[in-house]
Amino acid sequence: MTHSPPYDAGAGDFDDPNGDHLRETGPQEPRHDGRDAPDRPLPDEADEEADDARSRAAELAELRRYEAEREDKRRRRDSASRKAVAWIVAVALAFLLYDSGGALARGTSEDGPWTAHAVLAGLAALGLLGLLVAGIRALRRR
Repeated sequence: MTHSPPYDAGAGDFDDPNGDHLRETGPQEPRHDGRDAPDRPLPDEADEEADDARSRAAELAELRRYEAEREDKRRRRDSASRKAVAWIVAVALAFLLYDSGGALARGTSEDGPWTAHAVLAGLAALGLLGLLVAGIRALRRR
C-alpha cells in the first residue's frame, strides 16, 4: 500500500522566494467561512448597527408622535362636530316643540284636531330631554 505525501497548506506560498505571487494578484485578505468569525460583530459593524437601530427607533418615535397628534386633532374635530350637531338638533326640536305646542293650544281651544300636534310636541320634548341627558353624561365623563 502506497501512501501519499502529507498535505502542507502553506507549502506553495514559500516556493516563490521573491514574492512574485503577491505582485500578480496583490495582497489578499484572509477569507472567513464563518467558523473562525468572532461571536460579536466587529467594532465598526457594531457601531453601524447601533446607529441604524438608533435611527430606526427615532423614526418610529417620530411616526408615533405624528400619529398621536393626528389622533388628538381627530378627537377635537369630532367633539366639535358632535357639539355643533347637538346644538342644531336641540334648536330644531325646540322650534318643533314651540310650534306644536302653539298648534295644540289653538286646537284644544277651538275644538279642532289636536292629537297630531300632541304627538309631535311629546316627541320633541322627549328628544330635547334625551339630548339633555346625553349632555349631562358627557360632562360627568370628563
